[in-house]
Amino acid sequence: MITRVSGLNTGSVVKDPRRKSQRMQFKNAYNVPYQSSLEQEYRQQQKNALISSISIVLGSVAFMIGYFLLSKKVRS
Repeated sequence: MITRVSGLNTGSVVKDPRRKSQRMQFKNAYNVPYQSSLEQEYRQQQKNALISSISIVLGSVAFMIGYFLLSKKVRS
């Protein structure tokens, strides 16, 4: 049996005014300058992916050429 829920309880929706947000504090705070190398990593991954794709295509083309050359020699 499904129970019917009466109206919205506004007491649970409203934030508790006693609870304040606090900044995260670390015990040993270090001042490390943030330097993003994400763009360099992204470019390197693109370059590696391109080289891999080209090598796969060239390898398959070389295999096809070799297969056709060898199959013609066997037939002759």
